[in-house]
Amino acid sequence: PFAFQSVQNFSEGLAAVEVGRKWGYIDTQGNIVIPCEYDMVGDFSEGRAIVDLSWSNKGLIDRTGKLLAQVNDCSLSFFDEEYTMVTTKGDKSGLIDKTGKVVIPIIYDLIGNFSEGLAPVSLNGLYGYINESGETVIPYRFNDAWSFEDGVAVVVQNGEYGLIDRTGRVSLLGRYDYIGKSADTTDYSDMAAPNDEIDI
Repeated sequence: PFAFQSVQNFSEGLAAVEVGRKWGYIDTQGNIVIPCEYDMVGDFSEGRAIVDLSWSNKGLIDRTGKLLAQVNDCSLSFFDEEYTMVTTKGDKSGLIDKTGKVVIPIIYDLIGNFSEGLAPVSLNGLYGYINESGETVIPYRFNDAWSFEDGVAVVVQNGEYGLIDRTGRVSLLGRYDYIGKSADTTDYSDMAAPNDEIDI
C-alpha cells in the first residue's frame, strides 16, 4: 500500500495525493488512477485538471491522465466550462479548448466572459468584442466594456458611458454619468440619475 504524504478533497470522483513529493490522483476506492508524477496538481473541473509538469511547464490533463496541452513559461487557469485561459509572463492571454487547441489567440491584455456569443477583450489598451472563433466582431475603440446581456452591453468611450448592440451601434453615449444593473431589477438604470429612465 502507498503511504500518502497528503490527500486533497475529491473533485469529480478523484482526489489529489502526494507520494514522495510528487502528485497524482486516486479514485474513491483509494486506487491510484493517475500516477504521482507531477510537481503540483489542481482539482478537476469539467473533466480537466491543471498540473505542474516542472517548475516552468504547466499541463492540462483529462480524467485518464492524458496530456491535453502543455505550455512553457505560461500560467493556466479555468475560464469557463469549455475553455482554459493561457497567460504568458508578459500578461498576454488566450483560450484553449478541452482538446488543448488554441481557439482564442494568446494576444489579449484581458478577456471577459462570453455572453450571447461575444466576449469583451482588451488589446493595446482598447476594448472590442470577439466571437468564439476568435474573430473581431466589434472593433477596438472603447476604454472599457462589459459582457452582453439582453442584446446590449455597457461600454465607456472617451470617458462617457453608453450602450452598444451586437452590431456595435452606440446609443445613449454621454447621457448618463454611469450605467449599470441595479440589485433588484434586470433593467439598466442610471445610478446617478434614477428618475431619468433608460428604455431598452
